[in-house]
Amino acid sequence: AQRLRDRLRRPHHPNRKLTNAKPDPPFIGHSPVSVKIVALLKAKPELSRAEFLYYWQQEHPAVVWTLPGLRAYHQSPAIEHHKPWPYDGMAELWFDSMADIRAAYGSPAADPVREHEKLFLGEVDWFVTTTTVVEPTEG
Repeated sequence: AQRLRDRLRRPHHPNRKLTNAKPDPPFIGHSPVSVKIVALLKAKPELSRAEFLYYWQQEHPAVVWTLPGLRAYHQSPAIEHHKPWPYDGMAELWFDSMADIRAAYGSPAADPVREHEKLFLGEVDWFVTTTTVVEPTEG
């Protein structure tokens, strides 16, 4: 118990080395994927959940997969709950580098993606990140 209290008292800094972290990016196929866009999505308010999910899960992947350099595309719809969540879902778009993201969204293939998003997305908050896999520690 004292050890835990000591740990909790230490200031946390985001750049502090994690002793149980794996710095290597996850592998998809045979290539490391080093950066991803994380987009927190809100549906257009006039759409039902079923309509939003149809546009996002049935139609949108075919448009997104035309982006050059896209390595993986994950969708995480929010689970239905009695209280509304702040977001209706999260999307992850994986690329090899920031240069690949800039090239993808600077390409003509990005225009149909943006146009299709107007059909079902309200607000979108997003950021670019890397992933650190954190393994459990012993003791």
